[in-house]
Amino acid sequence: MRKFNEEDISLFNSLIAQGESILKLYEEKEVETLAKDKAFNDEYDQWRADVFRLFETHFDFRKDIVFHEVVKYYMWIMRQRSSQYVEIILRAMRSCYRIPYHKPVTEKTNADSPAISPVNINIHNENSQSQNQTQEFGQFVDLLKNSLAPYQYEELKEIAVADEPVPEKRKKLLEKILSFGSNVGSSVLANMLTHPEVFGLL
Repeated sequence: MRKFNEEDISLFNSLIAQGESILKLYEEKEVETLAKDKAFNDEYDQWRADVFRLFETHFDFRKDIVFHEVVKYYMWIMRQRSSQYVEIILRAMRSCYRIPYHKPVTEKTNADSPAISPVNINIHNENSQSQNQTQEFGQFVDLLKNSLAPYQYEELKEIAVADEPVPEKRKKLLEKILSFGSNVGSSVLANMLTHPEVFGLL
């Protein structure tokens, strides 16, 4: 991560001010009116593209915790326009502007430093892996919820938590998903593949 120079600071100030201006329009005008305003929509889309270009060139936004909300709602932020998404982007921008780079962590090389127990390292790694897996599954569940109607999600959840052998559950889940229509399964798969944490690994 690099420090900000004067040009970076000027760019951040400009994009933050533009985002605040867009947010103000949402407060002053009806959403339906703004949706039909071509000039507004063009400005919104260009601002959003510029912001994400800035994020990608200055930060690893897919991994930085500052961008948790941005990553969580990424596919909707990139496809839709709303004051909620402007606020999410602005929160991340202000945070990055205030703390522009990570201080590198230096390892102690002093011979007098106490040795780190391998057991402690293993425990730390196991805990980290467990936390990462929990977070990944949480994101998967969020994607599933947002891809299905509430009643569809509840029906799948009921089958998934039932006290039955896994093969039987798998069969019932597949039948239930197919009963929703082929477009539902395709939509869920598309949402999964377009999530930044997924397509980054493809």
